[in-house]
Amino acid sequence: MKTKPPLTPEIRRELRRLQFRLAATRARLVATRIGAGIATAASLLLGIFAVEMTLDWLLHLPWLARASFSLPALAGAAWLLYREVLLPLVRMPSDHSVACAIERAMPVFQTRLIASIQLGRARDPRHGALVGALIRETAAIAAGADFRKAVKTAGLFRALQLLVAVIFLSGGLAALARREHANVRLLLDRALLLTTRLPSRTQIDKIDCPTQIAAGEDLNIDVQAGGLIPPSGLLVADSGSASSQYKLLPVAPGRFHAVIHSVPRSLTLRVLLGDTQSDPLIVTVLSPPVVLEVRCNDFYPAYTGLSPILRLPGDLSLLAGSTLHLTVTASSPIRQATIHLAGLEKDLPMAIDPANKLQPRGEIPIPKEGLTGFSLRLVDEHGIASRDPAVYRIDIVPDRPPTVRITQPPPEELATPAAVELIAFHAEDDFGVAKLLLHYIVNGAAEKVTEFDLAGATPRRLDRRFDWNLSSLKLAPGAIIDYWMEAIDANNVTGPGSGVTDRARIKIVTDDEKRAELSARMNDALDSLGGVSQSEDDLSKSLGARIFQKAEAKQP
Repeated sequence: MKTKPPLTPEIRRELRRLQFRLAATRARLVATRIGAGIATAASLLLGIFAVEMTLDWLLHLPWLARASFSLPALAGAAWLLYREVLLPLVRMPSDHSVACAIERAMPVFQTRLIASIQLGRARDPRHGALVGALIRETAAIAAGADFRKAVKTAGLFRALQLLVAVIFLSGGLAALARREHANVRLLLDRALLLTTRLPSRTQIDKIDCPTQIAAGEDLNIDVQAGGLIPPSGLLVADSGSASSQYKLLPVAPGRFHAVIHSVPRSLTLRVLLGDTQSDPLIVTVLSPPVVLEVRCNDFYPAYTGLSPILRLPGDLSLLAGSTLHLTVTASSPIRQATIHLAGLEKDLPMAIDPANKLQPRGEIPIPKEGLTGFSLRLVDEHGIASRDPAVYRIDIVPDRPPTVRITQPPPEELATPAAVELIAFHAEDDFGVAKLLLHYIVNGAAEKVTEFDLAGATPRRLDRRFDWNLSSLKLAPGAIIDYWMEAIDANNVTGPGSGVTDRARIKIVTDDEKRAELSARMNDALDSLGGVSQSEDDLSKSLGARIFQKAEAKQP
């Protein structure tokens, strides 16, 4: 036989309504306690810190005095937050505790609310009718009751009033501090024991100064200040063996500037401005990188057929079109290296091997003209650049054009229309002749060109002769042939260069005119031979006479 449930559905609904109102009251109780705890902790922190910062501004409290304010304030605030915020959240009030608070605030319940909550959870069917009647009666009383009376908000209001008063007091002190040019942030840092800097009316907001410079360079210091701005300030530089002072001059509202010329060694700087001074600032002076050695390899253009050679930096006479490869040895590891081309006013970057930062490498293409030398600029791993770089002179040697001359026939020649003219010539070039051309013009007509076959060779000296068959030109007597030779070198970088002969001329004549010209040449040759024979006879007679004179002189 099944046991009847102790409570009817209607009674259970009434019980759930009571429990829901208890939960709402529990939330209000916890929220009120947490709000009061937070407000109290904030008032404690804000008030103590405001008092401490004010005393620190007036008296410059030592660290121990500031710690005696700050540490207890932080500890008290932490304890309040733990007790009034964390614990209520972790240990929520039970239904019994909430019901007791409601009955204390509203005696009309007497003990009905507690009894209804406790007995409503019981499962004993023997008292079901009595419990149901009790719950029904409690629900009827609760229907007209306001459970919010059980939530006492007087403590929360007092905590909030205290917090507002502390906020107004702190705000007034902050406004006074601003008017007196106090650094509120610095005072707060000192209250939290984050810094030992003293509060002052003048604040040094920023110091722009390099921490590393090269020896002998000028050191520029810029200072940005706030608060009460003085008309000037002082920069104290301590080098260990001596201390110097430099004036900080205003350059703009709240900005000051100073220069230390030609700094020889590391310094420790302090800025004195108004009633404050900066923390020590160390400036390290480094030696700039120096070029210890320059290795120069001259790579000739490929058309020359020459191998690379090693050159001294003081002897750089370079062929135009060649490439100068540089290997530099530096005194310290290099981060950046540049070749400056004098005359061209151009910079070329150098390659740096991460495994060997002491030897940057680069190359200079040698142009036809304009380049007069180069210098090297090095920047080490600290950003220090080399100074006063040496300029290495470069003398550009041009690739001279080839020379060519006709050795036969003479510049003026007579020939018949069917003649075969022997043309002989000599050509030279520094690095090789690539082409030989015969240019000729017949009777002032268009120029014609014939190229000689060199079989792909590029000889430096060339003697060549060929038979020019004039019959192929089909010329009549009276025609004029103007001709000349051209030699072109193999320079495919800055050239090519070319050289030409003076113009020679062949006049086409009849056979009779040619025979007459040959006869005249023969007569001239015979006359020359007769003159030579007569000269030899005269010389022989003169020599014999001198011999006989010497023999007679020796006789007794």
